[in-house]
Amino acid sequence: MPEAIELFRHYRGEVSHEMELMLARLNALLTSQSFLVIAYASAMAISNGQWNRPFAMLLPPFLAILGFVLAVEGRTGILAARSAMGRWQERLDALVAENPELSDWADMPGAHSTGTRKAGELFAIRPPLVFMAGWVWLLFLPFVLRLLP
Repeated sequence: MPEAIELFRHYRGEVSHEMELMLARLNALLTSQSFLVIAYASAMAISNGQWNRPFAMLLPPFLAILGFVLAVEGRTGILAARSAMGRWQERLDALVAENPELSDWADMPGAHSTGTRKAGELFAIRPPLVFMAGWVWLLFLPFVLRLLP
């Protein structure tokens, strides 16, 4: 039993560590995207009405490509942490299944805890996809504005 408790604590600590890592990566992604959106909006505001100038056609698309690439890289890191967290959680669940006396300390298995866990994982992996879609749209915006009369 003492071995199972120590193993339980270790697994729980690893799950917590991977969750913190995933959330730190998500926070870094959101911060970087915020600054890029501000820079993009500033570049577009400076170019307002002068879409034939090189500045208007180079800087905003460059920032959009940079934002897209950072979102892709951020998503990769978030998915890696999510995968590692899932492996540790599976080990923890198996340990609890083998040692019913640990069930008092563990999250109660069931639809509610599984649904809550899935919702948290989706929250972490959706923002990069939203940013990628937004940056694709923003990449073409200066070109569309240049074509308009």
